[in-house]
Amino acid sequence: PTRRSSDLEPEKFDLSALTKEVVESFSEKIIREGYDISIHADTPVVGVWDKVRIEQALTNLLSNAIKYGDAKPIVITVKEINNFALVAVADHGIGIPGKEKDKIFELFQRGGASEKYKGLGVGLYITDQIVEAHKGKIHVKSREHHGTTFTMELPIK
Repeated sequence: PTRRSSDLEPEKFDLSALTKEVVESFSEKIIREGYDISIHADTPVVGVWDKVRIEQALTNLLSNAIKYGDAKPIVITVKEINNFALVAVADHGIGIPGKEKDKIFELFQRGGASEKYKGLGVGLYITDQIVEAHKGKIHVKSREHHGTTFTMELPIK
């Protein structure tokens, strides 16, 4: 179900702190799968968003980076630029073929849809809906076999 901005429960919080909490919640999986994750979120980035929804979006992006990251380093950056909060999740994994890049935010679409990668193809769709409900944008940069970076851009009210 699509969430409209009227469905959000906005509260003031620090996106840098929330991002660190989300990464911490993955610590066992990160260790088990042999990932090195670095977080560049030293400065508080405070805004008014729906914390539960933004946490869900961050969880989806990190899950994808772990799923498709090929056990190579993941870099997460949180910063504020021109009244926008930016969260970039970069992996160095399999990447997304050019023809699939436009479709990955659609429901039930998956990049690298081989049997090796399990999932329904709803995570990025949900993430896109959450970001859109916050009047933000999500961007993807990817090169096949060279990794993918998802950047979530949220207005700071």
